[in-house]
Amino acid sequence: MRLLPLAFLALAAVLLGCVSVNWENQTISANISVPEVLNDTIPIEGMIGNITASATPEVMVAPDKVKACIFGPHDAIIEGLFSDGVVFAGKAVAIDATWLTNNAKPADVEGCAIIMLNDGGEGRYLDYVPRTAIKQRISSGAGLLVSREAGTLVHDDSAVRGWEYVLAGVVPVSLPESPANLTVNATFVTITAGGALEGTEPFNVTDLNVTDINLENGENAALFRTGPYQTSVAYPAVVKGGSGRGLVYYVSFAPDTAPGVYKALVRFLAADYLAKNFG
Repeated sequence: MRLLPLAFLALAAVLLGCVSVNWENQTISANISVPEVLNDTIPIEGMIGNITASATPEVMVAPDKVKACIFGPHDAIIEGLFSDGVVFAGKAVAIDATWLTNNAKPADVEGCAIIMLNDGGEGRYLDYVPRTAIKQRISSGAGLLVSREAGTLVHDDSAVRGWEYVLAGVVPVSLPESPANLTVNATFVTITAGGALEGTEPFNVTDLNVTDINLENGENAALFRTGPYQTSVAYPAVVKGGSGRGLVYYVSFAPDTAPGVYKALVRFLAADYLAKNFG
């Protein structure tokens, strides 16, 4: 077998940067660094031997802030829900809240890490275009927080009442055809260990109006119980869902009843978004 031409060896040295030659076996091997390859080592078989390409894994750096988009009333209580950021990978990350209209365009929703549908006034309306944009954003990993009956109506379409229009399968609850007017005297209790409401202490409510809902593809994270476990009537307080990539929480009571519960959910959604996109 003939030795490989010197010209070919010289060309290989130039192209590959580091070449070693085994004259006895007439083989050539080379190590090159390929920055585009992450977290892997790829053997490449070729006419000049075995080439091993490797690179240092890329480090994803969390942003200084994440964007929260709110549909519905703008008041001091809602502003306060987003005043505390989160710490992710040792870095403080702020939550930057912005308010959108109920006929917002897809470009307005793009980049939202957290989306909140806040009930009350115009907050009960959410038109078809932002519904579609929100659904797409949740499938990309954003979190959704829905308060009471927020986003259940559509302008210029009185037939719409509920989330089944576009947001079916996203919001984990539905409205009954004939909802009851529920006023409860009960205790708020969490029923799942860990998660967004870990550490939330039980609290009592008196004559509290809660939304009558049906569970669809979600699970209760917290309940209102009217008495001892064995004899009490339970009403959903917080429902966890998320059939796509992003988490979804539904809350059956208004934010001013227990802002701390809402704030805990907001911070958990922010942390979940960061973990999925920068973890």
